[in-house]
Amino acid sequence: MALLGVIGIFALKKAVEILFDEGRKILVKRITSEKPQSGLAPGDEIEPNATEVKTQAPDTAALPDRIDTKEKALGQPIEESLWNRERGDVEHLVKLLEIHIRNHHLAEEQLARFGGVAFAPPIVINNLREEEKEIVSNMNRLQKILTRVYGREVSIPEIGEILNTP
Repeated sequence: MALLGVIGIFALKKAVEILFDEGRKILVKRITSEKPQSGLAPGDEIEPNATEVKTQAPDTAALPDRIDTKEKALGQPIEESLWNRERGDVEHLVKLLEIHIRNHHLAEEQLARFGGVAFAPPIVINNLREEEKEIVSNMNRLQKILTRVYGREVSIPEIGEILNTP
């Protein structure tokens, strides 16, 4: 296995960071916001850390071929010829994800300015949901490409059910 060039390493690192960090955070937040908050009375506030999803760590002994953390992904060797074939698509998806993540943050800021979902105009809520759909779609495509590049399944345990739906 040959070593990747500096630009190739940067592109791969950026793709893995988006998949396992920023994109994951947005989708975990989406999952937790869609789940009903049991035990909350109207007007009760949720602690900021309550949006974290607590999941049981997958049994790594049972799934030795799965890449499910950023550290595992960045530590894996890849075949340079596979990477060269997929690099353009990965770079394109990374750019798209950066745009949609930025738009998602803007929509969240607009939502906050209006005081939340209950007071926001429908267009703001629609913009937020549309950006989430685009993030899911592009992350799913990126996950499939990285699975081919690594030759091992790339998965994100907290958001697997979102990314693996058509």
